[in-house]
Amino acid sequence: MVSPAPEQEFLTAPTRGQDLPRHVYPVRSLGVAAGLLCIAGVFREIDAPWHLWAGVAFHGAVWPHLAYFFTTRSRDPWSTERLALVVDSAMAGVWLPLMGFNVLPSVLIASMMSLGVLSVGGIRLLTPAMAAMFATGAATMLIASPAVRVETSYSEMLFCLPLILLYPFFIGVATYRLRHRIREQAQQLEHLARTERLSGLTTRQHWEEALQAEFERCRRGGPVAGLILLDVDDFKQVNDRYGHLAGDEVIRRMGEALRAVLRPGDVACRYGGDEFGMLVKGSDAAGAAIAAERVREAISRFRLNSAPELRCTASLGVAEVGPGFAKSLDAVEAADRALYLAKAAGRNRVHVLGT
Repeated sequence: MVSPAPEQEFLTAPTRGQDLPRHVYPVRSLGVAAGLLCIAGVFREIDAPWHLWAGVAFHGAVWPHLAYFFTTRSRDPWSTERLALVVDSAMAGVWLPLMGFNVLPSVLIASMMSLGVLSVGGIRLLTPAMAAMFATGAATMLIASPAVRVETSYSEMLFCLPLILLYPFFIGVATYRLRHRIREQAQQLEHLARTERLSGLTTRQHWEEALQAEFERCRRGGPVAGLILLDVDDFKQVNDRYGHLAGDEVIRRMGEALRAVLRPGDVACRYGGDEFGMLVKGSDAAGAAIAAERVREAISRFRLNSAPELRCTASLGVAEVGPGFAKSLDAVEAADRALYLAKAAGRNRVHVLGT
């Protein structure tokens, strides 16, 4: 009787797909049961005929499962669920006049229905849903000509209590669980947006943002930071001789080697191609050189599954991020010069600029 919890509006695209019926089904079942209990309280007072009780039984025992059946098998569960909400409203429109528009249950059912519809689709969905409710209500009035009985007795109030108390509680629980899931998904999306897929390191954009923030901190009198640029020696030959699968494995292993030496606060990225960058916060060039040497040694121990005979080496350039530079990218250029000197000196080594 009452529409699903106000959770679908916040659902991400994957949840709006095949997971949506699973989220809606228990809340719809509860809402229908609580709404029909209100109706049963009124029908008990007016001694309703058996066919109305049969309709109540069908609505409560069959409709939620039918809705679940059709939404789970729909190619577009989100749109099908919105249509099911309009059907919910249309059914409510039948029951309201048959109750004689008894005030408390009628107001409760209509308001809970409107709340659920608004939470799912806003005014755009509320408009057809309310139109369906009014249309079926008007048709029921014309066909059945039920007597109007607006007074609500004490026993009818008791039958309304589950809808008043339990349904909002379960909506709150469902909404809380959904928001918790949304926070997790937002964190996952942020992580994906900042992570380079193959290496598992941060993206170059995020790394440059971290570098700029560290540079500004240094200019305000904060400690210097170490900057490392490195690339794989003769990486083109790796791809040409062993294939791109081996090249991809080298990139993944490079990411593992860099993450192994990262301290809290340090940031490493895939700078481009086979070139990587590492920001070593709170460390001078000498300290960054120690980390660079650890990375170099780790790379020299690579044994690839796709090319066991391949031996990898890397050259690394180290510079210092400090107030002596006019902009943060000047430190990158300094580390790049150091990397060039390491290559020129024979590769597979660490060169610290200025030493």
